[in-house]
Amino acid sequence: MTPSKIPNLLLLGVLWRALGTVSGMVAWYPASVNDTSLAAAKRMVVNDIRDLTCALKATKTPWCEVFCFEGGRCALYNVTVAGYHDDSPVAPATPCYTRHSCVFNGVGYEHDEDFVGDCTPMKCWEHTAISTAPRGKSPSCAAPFTPAPNAGCVYYHNATVTWCDARLLCKDLGADLSVPADVTAFTAWAASFGQDIWIGIRSRTWLDGRPVTEWQSTQPNGAVDDECGMASPLFVDGVDDKICGYLTGFVCELKF
Repeated sequence: MTPSKIPNLLLLGVLWRALGTVSGMVAWYPASVNDTSLAAAKRMVVNDIRDLTCALKATKTPWCEVFCFEGGRCALYNVTVAGYHDDSPVAPATPCYTRHSCVFNGVGYEHDEDFVGDCTPMKCWEHTAISTAPRGKSPSCAAPFTPAPNAGCVYYHNATVTWCDARLLCKDLGADLSVPADVTAFTAWAASFGQDIWIGIRSRTWLDGRPVTEWQSTQPNGAVDDECGMASPLFVDGVDDKICGYLTGFVCELKF
């Protein structure tokens, strides 16, 4: 059964507003959830109760992310799915309700909730996670950015921050961490600052989605998921990897 065909037993939007503090103002959204996912999840089943009682029990159970109700059987699960998610075209699925309007990187969020995802300011809106980072405000390379030969329109900052904080600071300027077209020229330019500099690499992937091939000869040498990329004055023949929580400077790049 597709989410659009799930019986709206609870008239959820109106009902939760009426319940007020009793429900904690939790909105539940229809979703059709893969039976295999439900079978593997933590669950609790209560029989012979009404649909409203089931919804209230789900609301008051902190670990419950999804509840399914049919014929007096109330099942609570800790499965993370977004509202109007539909597994039925690809696998046997059960009509349920989820407390998450949208899901990003495996984490659920409420409608209109602000959060940070992929080190980018985001908002959950109409079941979709959208970026709220400002876009570049100028069609030209204006201060604090400056054109650098073979490096683009860039802004170097010597603040010592983590990779994620560096990216957030770039996003606040309508830019992002640098993804240079000419890595050799960029690392030569960056070496003049005399410190390690965060650039747009995480998990051995450039922010534009390309796998990194421009490593210095002894790199990468860290864990894939915990490492980010930098230009280092010690390695001008390529880029270096470093744990993302390391504190150092960074270069933002403004794209047009």
